[in-house]
Amino acid sequence: MDCPVLQKLTLLHCEGILPINFIAANLKCLHQRCLEMTSEDSLVGFKNLTEFSYWLSSEPEMQTEIPNVVKVFTNLCKIEKVYIAYHFIKYLAAGGSPNRLPYPLAYLKTLSISYMCFSRLSDASCLLCLIRSAPNLCKLNILAMVVGEKEDFNDCWDEDYEECTVDHLEIVTFSNFKGHKAELEFVKFLLAHSPSPRCLKHLKDPFNAFDYGPWAEYYV
Repeated sequence: MDCPVLQKLTLLHCEGILPINFIAANLKCLHQRCLEMTSEDSLVGFKNLTEFSYWLSSEPEMQTEIPNVVKVFTNLCKIEKVYIAYHFIKYLAAGGSPNRLPYPLAYLKTLSISYMCFSRLSDASCLLCLIRSAPNLCKLNILAMVVGEKEDFNDCWDEDYEECTVDHLEIVTFSNFKGHKAELEFVKFLLAHSPSPRCLKHLKDPFNAFDYGPWAEYYV
């Protein structure tokens, strides 16, 4: 199906309607909420997307030959805003994360991740990959999730061997942080690599003012 004038698309639990089933060369905004993520999901052909969000409701499959973060973001060369919800960060982390993506996310200004687990090295490495790959990132929102797993963040935040400077980062919002060591190491990393953040906020109530983007109404 060819949809040349389509610019915004929202799919809520439409597992049978995948982006690969149609051509939308001018699509700018894509929001998806799905129960599961399959290998058939692809963003190939959506090179003009500027805003992308994905809410994954269930645990994803973790076995993949190519890192999912590479498969997803390689096609989003013009992306400006990304909203990652629930298990989608875990999906992106599957297959491991490189230090940087093959191509920089030069236009990415806003990155919002809800239910980020800093105690999982795979999740933290994926976040670090995205930060390194977005040299012009201005706004970062993180809603933390605490799970009963042993912290294994070593060699991630505290031993960042690759140069990483987030020169344009102005606003950082932390929500639901409990002061765990992995969370504090992430804060230290940002302070060390961001020359002049204009505003750092910690929200005790994750439902108060966190930027959920297109999914805000579903958290109320």
